[in-house]
Formats: sequence, C-alpha cells, structure tokens
Amino acid sequence: MIKHYPILNIKDIEKHYTEKDGVLIKYVCTSSINSGATFAYDIFYRNSPHPKFGNRYFGISVINKIAYITNADSIEGLDFYMIKDNNDDYHYSQHRHHCIDVDGFILDGGRAYCRTSAMSAKIELFKIKNGNFIQKKLNYYENKLYQV
Repeated sequence: MIKHYPILNIKDIEKHYTEKDGVLIKYVCTSSINSGATFAYDIFYRNSPHPKFGNRYFGISVINKIAYITNADSIEGLDFYMIKDNNDDYHYSQHRHHCIDVDGFILDGGRAYCRTSAMSAKIELFKIKNGNFIQKKLNYYENKLYQV
C-alpha cells in the first residue's frame, strides 16, 4: 500500500470534478509536477482527455492562500522513489525539499533525486501510468539515489 498525505480534501475534489465533467476523476498522489519544484499539487486523473485542454491529469494546490489548478500530464514521466516502512507500506517525498522520516530513516528529494539514510533494499522505484503506480526495476548504476 502506498501512503499519501494530500493537501486538500481529495474526496470533495473527486466528487466535484466527477459531477462537473461527467467522467470519473480519481486522486493519484500529492507531488511536484517537475523535478525542480519545491511545492506539491494533489494530482488527479481522468481516463479521457479534458475536452477543452486535452490533459488527463490535473493538479490542485494552495499557495499563499490562493488555489491553483494546472495541467499535470508530466507526472507520468517522473520517478517516485519510495521507502518501505516496517508494515510494508510505501512512502514518498512530495517535492525537492520535502524530507520525511519513515521508521527512523530519511527520504528526501521528491521527483528531483532520492536522498536517503535507508539501506538500498528498502528503496523502490515507481512510475505512474494511466493513473496508477507501477513498480519498476531499480538500476543502482543509472539512478538518482544518494545514500547519506
């Protein structure tokens, strides 16, 4: 199971946009939408492209008390390094400067890199495809994993 820590009430947003757009909208994750960002969006997915904008993913965030919505299709090209906790649940850093503690190990870097104090065996690589997380093989020679 992947643990998420959304910014907003995702059930309300899913309901609102499902009713508004007439297609099922589902929450995917809370993440930056590029490797350099230092803030995250709650990311949502729709099976068909938006009729006006053409995107299947959109992100919603609140920055300085202002709500923003953006195209988040870039989420499918990004790496999600995750750390497995003692209950076999996965956790991910949401953005470049989001450092988390999981059972005494740190994970930092969001989509930019993976900095961790964990043993490499506790780190897994995931990608998003069609609104779902897909686990990928982690190649320790060609990745952005930095152990501290």
